[in-house]
Amino acid sequence: MPRILSLVALPLLAAASLTAAGSVEPGSFLRTETYELVTGADPDRWCGPGEDPYVGDDWADLRGAHFALSLSCLFHAPSIPDRLAAEAPELQYLPAAAPGDEFLIVQVAHQAQYFPEIEASTTESWIMAGAKRVYLGGPPAAGTFLALTVPIGAETVLWIEDAGRAQGLDLRTGAQVDPIAAYYTGPVFATNRSENFDYEGVRFGNAGGGWQMECHNDGARVGRTMWTDKLGWAPEGSAYLVVRFWWCGEGTYDKAVWELDKDEAFEVMIGMESVERLQWDETPSTDEWGGAVHELVFQVPVDQHEFKLLFTPIGEVTESANGEVFDLMTRPAPTVWTVNF
Repeated sequence: MPRILSLVALPLLAAASLTAAGSVEPGSFLRTETYELVTGADPDRWCGPGEDPYVGDDWADLRGAHFALSLSCLFHAPSIPDRLAAEAPELQYLPAAAPGDEFLIVQVAHQAQYFPEIEASTTESWIMAGAKRVYLGGPPAAGTFLALTVPIGAETVLWIEDAGRAQGLDLRTGAQVDPIAAYYTGPVFATNRSENFDYEGVRFGNAGGGWQMECHNDGARVGRTMWTDKLGWAPEGSAYLVVRFWWCGEGTYDKAVWELDKDEAFEVMIGMESVERLQWDETPSTDEWGGAVHELVFQVPVDQHEFKLLFTPIGEVTESANGEVFDLMTRPAPTVWTVNF
């Protein structure tokens, strides 16, 4: 909701004349005070390509783990331009800025250039106008607008903080300020899917007997990200490669459990070098097939496009009735695939 403005008092007659006119003349006695903020929304675009206020082609975009935002139009003027006052009732009766001040008026794009990696409400935003901080709460929503009075020429930046990391947009030019560069250049942030994992006749044994096992799944999902809830932001120059897949386990078979060896079952390679794994979490599956969902996280160079992944179901089988353990007798062939972002 827009704030109620604090206006300079004026005689009753002048106020009556203002109400009758239905607008505020630039020469009136009313002035909008410094750092007053008015917000609203408009389904119509206020500018387009080729017009001076338009910044939609100028990388006036921000993306984080939990948000995405793009600016469409930027205006600055000593009073609200007539065409904007006609578009937005919230702006129609705003007095001109006080001497030495100007309005910065921002329309947020109706569709952001990017998508957030994760939908969540963990962000805060504010505008820094010189040394003055104007708190906004969450990031401005698509299609909304902001009108703020600031000292003429004051450096004014919209900041959005996501999980402790802030990025900004200059509200005079649309230029990014301290961006997370990896989001805007280099390999894309997306999820790829591997081929299915299909294994039959995998033999496990010990001196007293053995088991022959099989397991089939629909492959792994592999994605790049800059942030995870457990590890936070990737270190400078790095990104995270996250691998998720289902595998047979507790509840898949009545009499035995096939457990993967987390030191050997999965490998990520860049060229001929193996990538160190940071995390392997195993969560029991809730579907009828039992088993578990495995999530692995690897730290990789932020500019690396291509990775080779190898899955080999190395592990052991534990008999449910007595806990007897059976070791892998013959190493299965790995499932190998390449992902490119």
